[in-house]
Amino acid sequence: MMKNRLTTFAARLLLPVLAATCLLTACRNTPKQAPQQPVAQAAAQSAGRDTTLQPSAEPVTQQDTTCCGWHVVLQTAANNTQIRGTNLRDSTLLVTISKNGKLLFDRKPITTRTVLGGEDDTRQLGPSFVSLITNTTVYIIAGAYVPDSDDGFASVFAFSRNGSLSVYPMPESYDYFDIATEFYIMYTHENLQRPVDRPSLQKVAREYGTEAFVRQLDKDGPLSIYPPIVAGKYHLDVDFSVYTETLEEAGNIREWANMYFYDKQQQRSVGSMRVELAGEKNEYNDIGYNKINRIYAP
Repeated sequence: MMKNRLTTFAARLLLPVLAATCLLTACRNTPKQAPQQPVAQAAAQSAGRDTTLQPSAEPVTQQDTTCCGWHVVLQTAANNTQIRGTNLRDSTLLVTISKNGKLLFDRKPITTRTVLGGEDDTRQLGPSFVSLITNTTVYIIAGAYVPDSDDGFASVFAFSRNGSLSVYPMPESYDYFDIATEFYIMYTHENLQRPVDRPSLQKVAREYGTEAFVRQLDKDGPLSIYPPIVAGKYHLDVDFSVYTETLEEAGNIREWANMYFYDKQQQRSVGSMRVELAGEKNEYNDIGYNKINRIYAP
């Protein structure tokens, strides 16, 4: 199962995420409480008649961020779903988003069911955070895990300025290559916006890539990191899957992966690209990989 993903997400949740991700734009992340409507009213609006999704306690504000004309408030509250085999209850994430003063999402609920795409009473909603904000979209990553383990899955929730919400399940990957998966999900989402916002594409590239990779995209174009059939016949409407390897050559370690693209209907591979990550040594002489260095045809 996705090795170290829970640890990675929890660590990222504790970092000043927006300071790094909303590049070239002033952002503010404050602990203030958002104006709250009664819980029963909010739950009824958000969850309809399904009482298992209704928060059963007052929401707690986890993040209150202004950035790029957006105002994002993330709140959590316990709900009525019991985690099987434990005395724990699941929780609901409530997302409120406005853009340039216009309310787009009012306490939109994200639950374990939303993340996984179906019922699973053995997992509970884990760390959720704003991963990136562009001119067009707020990206929130949420995961659902077996308690006290990294046995689980995550999804990227793309809240767009036109009021639409796209949910992208993240396929299983290992260690550093969540970076490649997140990049492809967000970069593809930006490429599907109409009109395409070039500064938003560049922001995603700079967040996940080295300067060399940004230059590659500027030179070759935003569709150059897809197989021609994916950009052409499938119009980028595909699923992703990552196969990773570590190569050791003359004492130098290089991490790379093949990113496979799948037909959504038949779930067959229609092409692949190779993703290479750049490594940096820390004070303990360990190599960490946190940026895409290049993407090319295998």
